[in-house]
Amino acid sequence: MAKKGYNRPPIEIRSFTVEEIEFGIRKLARRKAEVEGLNPNDVRHGDPQIRNIESNIRNTVREVFGENSPEFHEHGHLTIWRGGFAFNEPEHVLQRKFAEGIPQTVVILDGLIARLEEKREDLGGVVPNQDSDESIWGDIHPKIVSVVKTRFETEHYADAVESALKEVNSVVKDIVRRKTGNELDGANLMRTAFSPNNPIIVLDDLSTETGRNIQQGYMEIFAGAMIGIRNPKAHDNITITEIRAKHFIYLASLLMHKIDERI
Repeated sequence: MAKKGYNRPPIEIRSFTVEEIEFGIRKLARRKAEVEGLNPNDVRHGDPQIRNIESNIRNTVREVFGENSPEFHEHGHLTIWRGGFAFNEPEHVLQRKFAEGIPQTVVILDGLIARLEEKREDLGGVVPNQDSDESIWGDIHPKIVSVVKTRFETEHYADAVESALKEVNSVVKDIVRRKTGNELDGANLMRTAFSPNNPIIVLDDLSTETGRNIQQGYMEIFAGAMIGIRNPKAHDNITITEIRAKHFIYLASLLMHKIDERI
């Protein structure tokens, strides 16, 4: 009986939003800077630093273009190297191939960036009104900025989100502890603090139906953020994208502002 061959998934051409294009360009530019920072006079071809950079490039191409994209099929096994591999090659030859691979890899990354820039032009050349990630921090509650900015800017996106929601939890916990002496945490803390029946933190006029609905709704949002966002990150090694991290950070900022607006 003939052995069945492996059927590779079909090629998928990803459709991008302008925001996703800008995200991809920034990510690839970071990878390019990492490669350009390699000095073959100081770094040997077998250095673990090189393996890390190569892994970063491959993961970024997968994240930006998709695992079944032409770009990942072409560069999914990229190494910073030029030429073939031969057994027992002299050390100076290996180092030369690594050195020649640095500009070659930069050219590849420039090509991927140019591909995204062309897609941006196809969408009308519209660029979001932001020069850098600095623009988001003016929108975010200062307490959230203080715990997430460094983590976010060093691309520890899941840790940034976890820290943001831990800060929300900490602020609510402190208010409840001071008012009741009880030590609560997570969803139970939020349901106790914002309960529309006997709230510790009042967000609106509870004598009206609208006020009670607001109180109930935000109680569910606070509790849901702990269950659905903070807890999974705390218990599992979850990876999220830069864009999704921004979404969660804005949510944490909103919750912190609602605490500030309490009655």
